[in-house]
Order: sequence, then C-alpha cells, then structure tokens
Amino acid sequence: MKLTRNLFALVCAGTLLAAGAFLNIAPAEAAAAKNAVVLTNGTPPAGAIVVSAQTQSALQTALNQAGAQGTPSKKGVVWIPAGTYVIGGPLKIPSNTKVVADSGATIRGNHLIVYSDIDGSRGYNGPHDIEIVGGTWDGGARSGQKTANNGGFMIRHGKNITFDRVTVTNCVNHFINVSASTNVVIKNSTFKNQVIASNSDTEFWADNSKPATVTEVIHLDFADNGENAITVKDGTPAGKVLVENNTFENVISAVGNHRTIATLKNGAYKSKVGGLTVRGNTFKKISGRVITLASMDNAVIEKNKLSGTAPINFLYALDSKNAKLIGNGSIASVFMQKGSTASIGSGHKLQNASDVAVFVDDKSKLDMTGCTVNNSQYGISARNGSTINLSNVTISNSAKNNATYDSSSKGTISKSTFRNAGQHGIRAANGSVVTVQNSVIENSAQDGIQLEKAGSGCKITNNTVRSSGRFGIYVTGVKKATISGNRVSSKANYGGQTWVDLRSKEGAGNVFKNNCISSKGKAFSDNSADINNNDNGCAAAQPKPVPVEKKCSGKQVFRLYNPGIGGKHHYTLDQNEKNVLVSKYGWQYEGVAWCAPKSGTKGYEVYRLYNPVSSAHHYTMDSHEKSVLTAQHGWRYEGVAWYSDPKKSVELRRLYNQNLPQPAQHHYTTDTNEWNVLIAQHGWKAEGTAWYGEKPIK
Repeated sequence: MKLTRNLFALVCAGTLLAAGAFLNIAPAEAAAAKNAVVLTNGTPPAGAIVVSAQTQSALQTALNQAGAQGTPSKKGVVWIPAGTYVIGGPLKIPSNTKVVADSGATIRGNHLIVYSDIDGSRGYNGPHDIEIVGGTWDGGARSGQKTANNGGFMIRHGKNITFDRVTVTNCVNHFINVSASTNVVIKNSTFKNQVIASNSDTEFWADNSKPATVTEVIHLDFADNGENAITVKDGTPAGKVLVENNTFENVISAVGNHRTIATLKNGAYKSKVGGLTVRGNTFKKISGRVITLASMDNAVIEKNKLSGTAPINFLYALDSKNAKLIGNGSIASVFMQKGSTASIGSGHKLQNASDVAVFVDDKSKLDMTGCTVNNSQYGISARNGSTINLSNVTISNSAKNNATYDSSSKGTISKSTFRNAGQHGIRAANGSVVTVQNSVIENSAQDGIQLEKAGSGCKITNNTVRSSGRFGIYVTGVKKATISGNRVSSKANYGGQTWVDLRSKEGAGNVFKNNCISSKGKAFSDNSADINNNDNGCAAAQPKPVPVEKKCSGKQVFRLYNPGIGGKHHYTLDQNEKNVLVSKYGWQYEGVAWCAPKSGTKGYEVYRLYNPVSSAHHYTMDSHEKSVLTAQHGWRYEGVAWYSDPKKSVELRRLYNQNLPQPAQHHYTTDTNEWNVLIAQHGWKAEGTAWYGEKPIK
C-alpha cells in the first residue's frame, strides 16, 4: 500500500483537514446504501457518542471522544447516523473504540480509516481493540480517477480489530491492509468494485503468456521497506486473521499477499505470516487470483464458494507451508512454487483451466484426495523436484496429459481414474519416480501410462489400462521398474501391445509379471527377453465366476462380470439389460446369482445406485446409506432393484475391497466357498448380511 508524500505526511503528523476544505473538494452525494442489514433500526446504541454533523471534523471529534472514554473491556461507542459523509483525507480511529454505522450511512473519501503507528509502535503493540460495524465505506475511486490514495482501511502494528457487516466499495488496490497486525476478524461484509492504479504490482501467468495484477482486496503485509505507508519497519508480519462469511464481487484478487520473504529488502523478519483462515466466503467475478499465499504458513481455506468467470488461480502459493483446502467445491486451479506444501480434501472440482489445473513446481508438495479435475489443458503437473500424491482422484478430458511428472518429481497415485487424455493418461519422465496402483486409465489418445527416462524404482501395479490409442503401458530408458498385476487392453490399431524396455544398460532390473494383456499382439520389448508369459495374471486378477443357473418361483437375478473395467460385477432382474451388456459392452454372463421375491412390501426394498464417475452400481437396503451416498458422494438413485425375502430363506452376504479402483467395490454372494476364497486370498473384507433371497426351485 503506497501513499503520496503529502498524504503520508498528514497521516504521520496526525493532521486532519478542516471541514470547509474537504467540502470544496467533493460535494456531498445522495446516500447509496447497499447493506441490507438494519443494525439498530436507525437508533444509536445506548451510551453512544452520536456524530453531530456530516463533516470530517465531526467524525474525528466523535472518534477521539470515544477513544478517550473506552477501555479494552468496555469500548467507547460512536454512532454514525444515516447520510453521506464526504472526507478529503484519512480518519484516525483510536484504541478501545467501536464504530456503529446506520445501514443508510455512507462514508466516502480516500484512505477512509488509518490505525496509525506514529507513536513508534513495534510488533503488535499499536492500535488495539477496535470494532467497525455496518455502513457503506466508499473509497471514492471512479472511472478516470485512478490514484493510489483512494484506499480503504489500513491497520499498522495493531491487534484485536473487527469488521462486521460493512460494505466497502470503489477503492484503489487494497480495501483492508493488515500491516504487521494480528487477531483481525473480517466477517459478514461485502467488498466490491476494485479499481487498479497504474502503479499496481503485476506478475505473469504460469506460462508467462500475459500479466496478472496481484493486488489483493484483503492484504496481509510485513512491516518492511516494501510497505511504504508503515512507519516502524521492524519486519513484523501479519498474524492471525479470520476472513469469514464475506462476499467479494468484481475484484481482481481477493485475499492474501504476493510478497515473499525472499523479495523483502531489509532482512529484519521475525517470521512468516501465519494463522490465516478464509471460511464461508462467496467470490464472484474474480479476474485475478482468489487467494495468494506468499510466505504464509498454516492457512485454512474452508467452505468457500466461487462463481462467475474462472479466475487465474483459486490458490497461488509461494514459500508457504501446510495450507489446507477443505470443502470449497469448485475451485478452478491451483499453482504452487518455492517449496510450498498443501492438501486438497474430498469434493473439490478443478475444471476449465486454460493452462494447468494443478501446477506444483520448485520442490513443492501437494496431497489430493477425493477430487475431480476436468476439461483443462493439462490436468496435474509436478515439475522440478515436486511431489503430487493422489488418492481417489478422477482426472478427465485434458487436452494434453491427465497427469505429468517431470524433472525429478515424484508421487503416489492410488485408487484413481484417468479418462480421455488428449495425449497420455499418466506420464513420468526425466528422472521422475511414480507409484501407480489400483487405478483405472482409459481412452488415452496415446499411451495409458508412459515412463520415459523416468527415475529408478517406478511401480505400476494392479491397474486397469484400457482403450489406449497407442500403448497401454510404455516403458523406455527406465531401471528397476515393477510392472505387475495390471490388466491391459488397447484399441485395435495397436492390438493392446505393452512396450517394456529391458535393455541391460537402460532397463536393468525391471520386473514384468502377472499382467493380464487382452490382445492378439500381447506385450513386446526391443530385445530377446521373454515378457509375453503374463496371462496367469488374468486368472488371478478377479474372483472366480459362478456360472450357476437357478430356477426361481419369483424372479431371477442375473450376475454379470466385466474384466475390462476394473473387474466389476453387475446384478439385474432385467433380461434385456443383461443381453445388451453382454452383446455390446464386453460383459460376461455368469448365471443366476439368486432368486428374488416376485413382489415385496415396504421395508424390504433393495435400492440400486449408480456412480457416473466410476460407472459402478451399488445395492443396499439401508435408506440412510442411500441418502448419504446420493447427497454427499455423487451417487444417483435408480430406484428399487428387487426385494429381500421376509422369510430370510437364503442369505446374501456383502464384501468390500478397498484395493480395487474407486469407488471401492462391493460384491454380493450366496456361495460360502466364494466368500471364503475372496477373503483369504484376494483382499476382500466381510461386511455381513446384505439381504435375503428365496430358495430356488430344485
């Protein structure tokens, strides 16, 4: 935040403009209150000092009086009645003061409120215990009037500052500048219509294609030479800040700080910025970055909502550790550099990024679980020694690679799905080391999984790789890779071939075994090593079929199996559905699984659900389980599949396998031997009785 020399001198000297002077600068305008909350029905709080006139001197006099009588336990209160107050310079609010503005009050001017540090305050020992409630605070910046002085609120070396139900609008650059202050709460407020000055900082997008303005509405700063407006430059960072239940609309960048410790000049840093929580906010029409973390550790970004045009990044992190994203829904894209670390929890959607949806660079680390990434140029990309770990993640429709690990990066991918990549589903190259397990990679235009000059020790195990345009798995120039337990099939033009480079110098120590390769071409390598003897993997990969026909007095439940989509089973009463799945979609008919009653009564329904991400079906009698899966986990309810036998004639038992592609699969059987083999030999877990069938006709 920068002040002109004259204005900065006024602030430091504690000088206020006379009433006549500021009225000549800008005539009073009609009130344009936007705050829908009527705080006190137009009456001042008990004991408040009421601003007697719509002048700057009257406002400042009231603030001074409140500060003189206030204490940390009982603040002095100022009441601002409805009306428009036009000021030509900054107001100064003293410690131990609460300002309450009528919902029809508009305060308009440049640098509305300054919590000054002219007394030489250091650390967080400056202005304290201040609260501002209600009113519209208008920075006064209009089209063609883009000066750096039309700012909002500035806090310097302060603590215990609260903003509640305020509307701040038409400010240049920062709306609230938290400089070297802590215990700041900004809640239930609206920030809109940011105006950018010509001297605003700019950086470039990740691909250096165009400049990005990085001036944040809520700005968290250091007491350093880079913060020209602050008096004591002792290196104190912003501390604990809560930004909660606010609306940001038509602004460039919403919350954070784009200056890292590495960019600061005097070296007098106490620590990084710490303790930022951004929770429950709504971000509309953000054209830059939503949240920027620069030298800011332990930020929590939770349950926010993003709408309108996708910003450049939802999160941009530099030299920032342990950021947590929790329950934010759609978040556009994430960019991390300079050793940052972060985690993105379940339910996040990253989509429509013009470049990379998730870019992790320069020895940074990101853990993602339960997220979807869709319709971006690249899905996720780890570069320059970075790490991306994925669990239960779905990445689809990337124009290039769904997942890229390059230049000595690494990561573990488990129980995830990669679909419709314009190039490769997963690519690891140039010294990168990945572990890919229990995942599905399908419909890649080129290779499903490509390891090209990757690092030593990559592991590709127990995956389903199908419908690749070129090779299912391509390995070249790699040492000590383990490729085992995979089910591989490709499109007809390459015959499902899997390339494995086993040359003694470039491919020493590779292991290729127990894979099921569904094609005429089988696997091949560029030397004489025999890697084709892998069909034993087909037999071991999934449970044994149960091709038993049963005659039923009620209804037959048909059991089908598909080895090409993660070994899923499907159950249906519908003979036409059974026939279509077998004749057109690669399913194998395994017979009648059990007999269901011809009709049923309430309380004996078996519900059928469908997951559009994994193409899996799930069956349950538990209405609560049905509700949770549909409301929180993306499943669709398809109606009653059949009914359970109230006589409990034949037990249907349910098993669960978390090691298969997600969502983790359930299996249902009446066969005790199958039940025992699946548990003992194939990693399935018993979940008890699912429902009951009728006895078949002998």
